Amino acid sequence: MLQRVRLRASDLIVPVFVHDGPKLEVASMPGVFRLGVDDAADWLDSMAELGIGGYLVVGVLGDDQKDAVGSSGEAGDNVVCRLLRETQRRGNPMLAITDVCLCE
Repeated sequence: MLQRVRLRASDLIVPVFVHDGPKLEVASMPGVFRLGVDDAADWLDSMAELGIGGYLVVGVLGDDQKDAVGSSGEAGDNVVCRLLRETQRRGNPMLAITDVCLCE
């Protein structure tokens, strides 16, 4: 309980908010942005260069992409799936963590 804890960049997980559209600041979180797939992949590449170990993808859907049964969560072309494919294509070594949120 009293031992030293060493925290390395590889122990960290960064959140990335991805949506269909241009870079957009999240009003309630200054300095945090919703990014399109390409911008998010670029940003994640820069995080990998810093040695960050993983990322949590938060897909942000437009109202036109939502329905009563959450079908966009199963769609293979949603923003989360597209980002995962793009980071894999680029060879990004970070651990990808996803969440299928059907509440919206």
